[in-house]
Amino acid sequence: MASENEKGFIPARHSPWLEKIIAWYVKRILSSDFAGAYCLNRPPQPVDGAAMIVTPNHVSWWDGFWALEINRRFWKRKFYIMMLEEQLRQYPLFAKAGAFSIDPFNPKNIFRSLNYLAEVSAVPGTLAVFFPQGKIVPDVAPVQLKLGLTKLKPHIPTFLYPYYTCVHGFNRRKPTIFFHFGRPISFEKRYLKNPETLENEINILRKKTAARLTSEDFGELLFGTELRP
Repeated sequence: MASENEKGFIPARHSPWLEKIIAWYVKRILSSDFAGAYCLNRPPQPVDGAAMIVTPNHVSWWDGFWALEINRRFWKRKFYIMMLEEQLRQYPLFAKAGAFSIDPFNPKNIFRSLNYLAEVSAVPGTLAVFFPQGKIVPDVAPVQLKLGLTKLKPHIPTFLYPYYTCVHGFNRRKPTIFFHFGRPISFEKRYLKNPETLENEINILRKKTAARLTSEDFGELLFGTELRP
């Protein structure tokens, strides 16, 4: 695998005891800063014998923390997440919880990061989080994805696991988070043949989420206090 000595690239360096501390910290700050969180449906089970790349929309700075908590609660796999190099250098502790870097302005670095993504996701019992929007985009319009993931060269059969995140204030001082999960998408059989498949799926989830919130059908409470219809 790539090493940190390669200029510009920072690999994940898991530390079991630090991962526990970070997981505890994430649970604490989520409970402190949000009124609650709901899953509008259950996350899909991983496909046996295939790599798992989780591809949520990127609506806020919190997205990586939410992905970490979702994995802790449901999938319980070794966690990797692609993070902007400048941010990972600012918060190097996140590498201990599975973060690795990408510099979107450096073509060689992009290739190195995608190669690392293919390597770590091919290891049994892992998952890797990739934000296909490439940057934080407020939830004010249909989701538009970049095509960087089409450059990935998987080592084994790979599935993408989209989910949609929505943050809503309602009439509370603190906002509530909602997650809506899509079905796994075969990278080789569906995504590469039609990259719009992933974008379409996330936008379908966006519409379904809006409909569920309008009907006050909130799903399963993950933490916090319930919203009262």
